[in-house]
Amino acid sequence: MLAERESAIAHAGLDLGAYADDRTTWSDSCFRQLFLFMYDEALYDREARRYRTAELVERWRARFGRVDSVLLWHAYPRLGFDSRTQFDFYRDMPGGFEQLRREVCEVLHSRGIRVFVDYNPWDRGSYEELGEVVGWLDADGVMLDTMTAVPEELVRAVSRRKNGVVFAPELRPADADLGRVRQSWAQWFDIGDASTPSIYRHRWLVPRHMQLAIRRWDTSRKQDIVYSFFNGTGLILWDNVFGTWNPYSREDRRLIAETAAVFDGYADLFVSGEWLPLVPSGAPGVDANRWNERPTASPGRAERPPASRAILTLRNRTTQRVHVPVPEDAPRGMGYFAFWGDVHEVSAGDAVAIEPGGTQALVLDDPVAARHALTRFVRQSTRADVDLPEYDERCPRPRAVSVPGPRATNAAGASARLAGTIDLPEATFDMRIRHDRRECGCYPFGARDDVAWGWFYKDTVVHELRVSLKRFAIRATAVTNAEYLDFVRASGYRPQDSENFLRHIVRSKDGALPAKLPEEQAPLPVTFVSLADARAFAAWHGQRLPTEAEWQWAAEGAGLHHRYPWGEGEKSFPGGIRPAGDPATATPQGVLGLSGNTWELTESEYTDGHTRFVMVRGGSFLPPGESEWLVARGVRPNDSHAKYLLLSDGLDRSEAVSFRTVADRAEGE
Repeated sequence: MLAERESAIAHAGLDLGAYADDRTTWSDSCFRQLFLFMYDEALYDREARRYRTAELVERWRARFGRVDSVLLWHAYPRLGFDSRTQFDFYRDMPGGFEQLRREVCEVLHSRGIRVFVDYNPWDRGSYEELGEVVGWLDADGVMLDTMTAVPEELVRAVSRRKNGVVFAPELRPADADLGRVRQSWAQWFDIGDASTPSIYRHRWLVPRHMQLAIRRWDTSRKQDIVYSFFNGTGLILWDNVFGTWNPYSREDRRLIAETAAVFDGYADLFVSGEWLPLVPSGAPGVDANRWNERPTASPGRAERPPASRAILTLRNRTTQRVHVPVPEDAPRGMGYFAFWGDVHEVSAGDAVAIEPGGTQALVLDDPVAARHALTRFVRQSTRADVDLPEYDERCPRPRAVSVPGPRATNAAGASARLAGTIDLPEATFDMRIRHDRRECGCYPFGARDDVAWGWFYKDTVVHELRVSLKRFAIRATAVTNAEYLDFVRASGYRPQDSENFLRHIVRSKDGALPAKLPEEQAPLPVTFVSLADARAFAAWHGQRLPTEAEWQWAAEGAGLHHRYPWGEGEKSFPGGIRPAGDPATATPQGVLGLSGNTWELTESEYTDGHTRFVMVRGGSFLPPGESEWLVARGVRPNDSHAKYLLLSDGLDRSEAVSFRTVADRAEGE
């Protein structure tokens, strides 16, 4: 195998210069990377308007034992609802770069945790912008989504902002690229069947290359935990998968914490030791890797003899409990210690058990040091081995977020709440919704439970619900810029979080909104408003946002089952946002602008306890995106909806999201 490795390195023309950079040596022991989906409700406190980074670090360490780096995943699957690029989403995170760096990156750095940002080559955004993000956030690494290598131009652009940055492609790099990428994901790797011994090839070719194992949709991660530990390499820890909750089981958390404890005690052997792969284990179906401590020399002293520390990692490929013999090479004053099982201090010839599909570590060390490592192992195992009721439920059913009922907060609004609305009768109808599944999943109501799972990407999700509606009145158009500005002036409304609020409206030098809008802007649907902003407008007028069923009932022509608001055929419209009262979009009842202009918020807001979202309808004026990873845009059928993930009012405000309101109709009204 040694000869094969040297031959492969020579054939690939590998230049391992990247590993000589002292600024990146931390990557050698980066055994755990936490994939932080930034829309997870645990990260940002909307009420206090702060990031909970310190609390999260303590939580992660309790669950998993150690975290060495954090990937800040920020844009997908929100990309495509508007024209923002991947880097705009970093800029628009609460408090912008400054708060993100101060409350997230600096807190992580203060706790010895490195920070990665991600780069999506399928979206717009230049290498120079990526470099700016790395510089602003003082990031340590870049995850290269859907990539196998790092372009030289990208490296140069990032290096102009910060040197010593680690690059980690998501997909398997070629041998020749291992000298340029210090890390890579080992995602859904084929590791052979139970009859085949195997190791990670890239780890073997370049032992300082950190491969990070991940199978994000697996409900048991045991295979990745065992195999990565067996190879002395790392894991991606990822439970919030783009808004689908896939937690680590109690058993997996315990095993992650236990293997982390071994890394804590013997990282130097895994990083700098002499790796002997697939040495004889003494038991069929059990593979063994061994790392021997390399002899060291110092000035004026002879080289230390080779009878030093070592560690063996064992992997049981079988479905049976297997026992392996303890080696007989322990020198005087040292001994072997087993981490798993009832007996930890073992002697030559003793049999050490390995559970089916499990792992074991035998360390050759000074007894005092080994006992210290075992104490840490037991402590971390015990800390992780607990039930976590709020964490453990996989893919929990979303629940509606309750909001106060509508009430008019000005007298004029109460008396005029039906102005500009169209009355629709009460009805019971079969609401059918069809759309492509996205990786964020969808709510399961009226469909199979598995539609909340994002793995079956691009198949069709169908919801079928029998819905009863009371009589209501719906605004004929989306709320316009002029109408919203009138509301702000009359009510004195000031959002608690003002980031990006009515960003498209030009203000005076002192920041005040104008007394009058330009003629061409006044009739356009109001945008850069959040769900809270929309609800405030509705409440002021004694109204509320429509439910999805009310929106679809109006769009389909109140019982006519039209595919589009205007009928059966699709229409095309000129580019750009159009006036809210476009007569070409009218339903038979006269409701306007329901498709192809702006996404419209509904009162269908949900949380699964981990991610908040609201269902939006109608598509947008933006043309289809160039990438399949972007949400579908343009004119959308009446029976289509999209899951819009929520993080903060500032980030949620968008150039392409608006709203309209409805009013409940009382008896005799």
